[in-house]
Amino acid sequence: MEIIFENNYIKILYDSTRHFLKDIWSQNSNYENLMEEDFKKILLINKKIAIKKQIKYALTDARKLEFPVTPELQEWAVNEVSLPLKRNFNIKKHTFVMPEEFITSVGIECLIDDFNKSGLAAETMCFDNVKDAEKWLFKKNIRLDC
Repeated sequence: MEIIFENNYIKILYDSTRHFLKDIWSQNSNYENLMEEDFKKILLINKKIAIKKQIKYALTDARKLEFPVTPELQEWAVNEVSLPLKRNFNIKKHTFVMPEEFITSVGIECLIDDFNKSGLAAETMCFDNVKDAEKWLFKKNIRLDC
C-alpha cells in the first residue's frame, strides 16, 4: 500500500490491486487539535481520492480518533460523502475499526445493520481490530448479526 495523503490527523493509504483505500486517524485527531472544518476538509479529500482511484473497498481505522462527531456532522458526512460515493461511484464495502468499548457501549453494530438494510450506502460493518475488518471487507457473503 502506498501513502497518498498524510497530515497531522490522518494517513490515507491506497492499494491499486484491490481498489482499496485505508485511512488511519492519529492521536492528534482529538477535540483539542482538530476543528470541525478541518474534519470536513479531510472527509472531502478522502472522497476526492476515492473517486479518482475508483475505490471499491474502504477501511477507516478510528481507534485513535477522539474528535466528537455530532449528529449534525454525521448527517453532513452521510449526505456529502457516503451517499454520493455509493450512488455515483459504486463503493461496495466500508468498514470501521473502533475501540471495543465504543462499539459495545452504543450498540453501533445494530445501528450499522439498520443502515445496511436501507441500501443507501456501501455495506458497512464495525470491528475492534484491523485483521477482522479486512477479513470481512474482502470476503463475500460473511454476515454478522447483532
